[in-house]
Amino acid sequence: MKSFIVAAALLIGASPAFAKDATCELVLYGRTIMNGPCDFSPNGRDGSFVVTDQNGYFAYALKDGDEMKGYWNGYAKASHAHDDLGNLRRGRDRACWENDTARLCAW
Repeated sequence: MKSFIVAAALLIGASPAFAKDATCELVLYGRTIMNGPCDFSPNGRDGSFVVTDQNGYFAYALKDGDEMKGYWNGYAKASHAHDDLGNLRRGRDRACWENDTARLCAW
C-alpha cells in the first residue's frame, strides 16, 4: 500500500504540506537545473523530502535503506516527477544526495 501511495504522489506531482524556505541545487549530467531559493518539504518521517524551485522544477528524494531514490519533473512546470535520478548516496556535504550523474541538495 505504501508503494502505491508513493507512486500516486509522484504521478500527480503532489507536494507535502509544511514547506520551508531553503536553498536547493539539482545538477544532472553536469547541467545545473536548480540553484537557489526553493521550498523544502519533508515527505514522511524517514528523511524523504521534496524540493520545488521558483522556475517550476521539483524533485523527490525517497528513502530506500541507506540511500534515496531520486525523481524529478524533467522540465519546468511539468506536473509529474517522471524522470528517474537513480539511487542517491549521502554526499560529503551532508545536505546532498548524489550518484555519478545527479546531485540533489537542500540547505
